[in-house]
Amino acid sequence: MAPVQLSVVIAQIPAVWDVDTNLAAVREVLDGTHPGDVVIFPEGMLSGYAEDLTPLRTMDPDRVRAAVAALSADNRAHVFLGSLHPTATGWCNAAVLLSPSREPRIYRKINLAVNERAHLEPGDHLPTFDVGGQTAGVQLCREIRFPEQWQHLAAEGAAFFAYLTNAANPREPAGVWRSHLISRAAENQRFVLAANIPDPHQHCPSMIVSPRGEVLAELPMGRPGILRHTIDLTESGSWYLDQRRQDVVGLAYTAPITQPTWNIGIYKCDPEAPGRRESQTIPEEPGDPHDPETHDTRRRGHDSPGRRSDRRGDHRRAGPGGDGVPAAAHDGRQPAGRHRGTHRLRP
Repeated sequence: MAPVQLSVVIAQIPAVWDVDTNLAAVREVLDGTHPGDVVIFPEGMLSGYAEDLTPLRTMDPDRVRAAVAALSADNRAHVFLGSLHPTATGWCNAAVLLSPSREPRIYRKINLAVNERAHLEPGDHLPTFDVGGQTAGVQLCREIRFPEQWQHLAAEGAAFFAYLTNAANPREPAGVWRSHLISRAAENQRFVLAANIPDPHQHCPSMIVSPRGEVLAELPMGRPGILRHTIDLTESGSWYLDQRRQDVVGLAYTAPITQPTWNIGIYKCDPEAPGRRESQTIPEEPGDPHDPETHDTRRRGHDSPGRRSDRRGDHRRAGPGGDGVPAAAHDGRQPAGRHRGTHRLRP
């Protein structure tokens, strides 16, 4: 089989709460790329991102849209750019894919961190993207902890994963997220292209992992850097995935009924009709000390009343007033467009 080479650029650069500053940093990286490169930036690169998301309240959504449009207009590479992104009814945590001569495409993070849930809307589907004739899957930050999402993307034909994160937490044990990246690559036999911010507390490396789980290239943590490496996508495969005992354990995916539509002028990131907003079902305890993106928000003033689930599996979601009524009690069925990925045991 002839090699299918992909030139990859990983940008480990800082992001601040200023769109213009971040835009200039992104342009500086892109000025050094070549046509057809695949470029990965960290989560929240364009908008800025931090554990405390209150600066989002004063962010101008039109400024973010204009910055995306400006980057898209003269782009010559395939760019995965992290940003908090405006929707019809608020904001989402997104990976914006910019490709030459195409309108921007957006993946919305479906599994939000606790500190995000009072400010951001979760996505409801796991799309794959055409990148220069190759298929890519995208995941953001804490989604590294949900391997079933990655397996679904691999089963849908993704030859590589673009992973954007903003992971800098002194409470996280060293090496855990690096191990996660290697596992996601090896168990799915797919390349993982990971970009994180540089930070003294950075606990997830920016690196490229092969389908065999080999670390092909890695940037030193804690300081800015640019990594360039060429990969051969013919190394991706499904030898292990094809041996899954789906007669015993199957992975079910429920796609949204409506698919998102994009418009270069307004970038509709939300496939739902205006005025509708779903909240993500979250565990009863709002803090997990072992999750670097999960914090006890009650101590930080971000607790969202009514969002919990009891120990019997009665999953609740906040209604218009955060009423905590069981989801089924609203209309007796799963909301349209809702994503549900589950493992089911077959008799």
